[in-house]
Amino acid sequence: MNWESLAFIRRQPLTCISERVRQATRKIRYHQRCQGAPGTMISFRDLAEVFQELEHTSSSSSLIAILAAFLLRLNPEEAKAVAPPFASREFGMAERMVIGAVAQAYATPLQQVDKLAARLGDAGTVAEKLARNNRKPLVAIASVFAQLREITDISGKGSQELKRRTLAQLLAKASGIEAKYILRTVLGSHRIGVGEMIFLRALTKAFAPGAADRNSAEDAYNVLSDLGEVARRMARSGAGGVKRIAPVPGTPVRMMLASRVQALDGVMQHMRGKMFVEYKYDGERVQIHRDPKGDIRLFSRRLERITHQYPEIVDAIKKCELSRQTIIEGEIVAFDTEAKRLLPFQTLMQRRRRHDVEAYVKKAPTALFLFDILLCKGRNLLGAPLTERRKVLQACIKTSRIVHLSQYTMSSDLAGIERYFHQAIADGAEGVVIKL
Repeated sequence: MNWESLAFIRRQPLTCISERVRQATRKIRYHQRCQGAPGTMISFRDLAEVFQELEHTSSSSSLIAILAAFLLRLNPEEAKAVAPPFASREFGMAERMVIGAVAQAYATPLQQVDKLAARLGDAGTVAEKLARNNRKPLVAIASVFAQLREITDISGKGSQELKRRTLAQLLAKASGIEAKYILRTVLGSHRIGVGEMIFLRALTKAFAPGAADRNSAEDAYNVLSDLGEVARRMARSGAGGVKRIAPVPGTPVRMMLASRVQALDGVMQHMRGKMFVEYKYDGERVQIHRDPKGDIRLFSRRLERITHQYPEIVDAIKKCELSRQTIIEGEIVAFDTEAKRLLPFQTLMQRRRRHDVEAYVKKAPTALFLFDILLCKGRNLLGAPLTERRKVLQACIKTSRIVHLSQYTMSSDLAGIERYFHQAIADGAEGVVIKL
């Protein structure tokens, strides 16, 4: 039997790693000595050289130290600009299109570029080889990422050709090492061993080194969901720049995740006392925002906009008179409203479409089961206990045929929790989630 437990935190705090302090300090002093004083304009070549050093570093503490030293040299806008490669941002360009941009940038036959790519195994390395004679560095980090954002925003008829041409123009101005890491950024194929968590630790090391602030960057990222904005605020004001951040309607908050346990006894290893035991619905996690203008947006667990997929949920939320400046969370499930019965997840899968949405509203009807509230009429509830949040949720929403509150009980009795689990399964739920 599978159980899930969920502690009341937005996300588990970062595990405190044992850093090799002397090595880290030595790295920072080296970078400060060799690469210039903070406040000077930083070129993309400087960032590319840091990428290259990170690529040849395996120790987590050294990765953090190298990146922290570089971040200390940046102004707030530059710190924001360098975040996308660490946030796995997609630029909407396939490798084939990138190869075409390389051929155009360096006036090289496409067939020759293809052969080089097959031999070298990486479009970035191909560009580095072909751009070897171009020694002029690009002006600034921010300008490069501004142009990459322009590529991301290109859409419509002829967009693929325009993206290819724009990238080719950018590559033509780049030195070899710059071209290499521009392409790896576009393709999301960096080999630097630095993801979101390492970047957040580096931000903390650079701008909030005090023990009391060790989770400040991650806490802010959980609310803002924007690595660049967290970097900008911390580069400007340190830990103070990200304290007391409240959710903002329209900006998704990173969602809590549950830890699965295989037996009921396992729950007691993590929790004590009276617990919320809540139905685990087999559907699509959703975070619903209503902004000051009254507009409603739906976000998935991966923070993608899914408003267009569920027009009936949007309409139902409007009819339930959800207040403006409010953020709630729940699960959208396939649901037979006549029989009041949960339907299989496979039925809900039919709703993951951009076309013929209205037709599938009838073919695969849905319901919404709400279980949490993060913001109510502008009041930040992230720090409030679950018992209080649940009371606020019940007071702020009117239920309907489509909008429901999740079923739950409170218990500290293992036998009672097990009975509730079997009841949830019998009612068509996936299991239970246990919360404090």
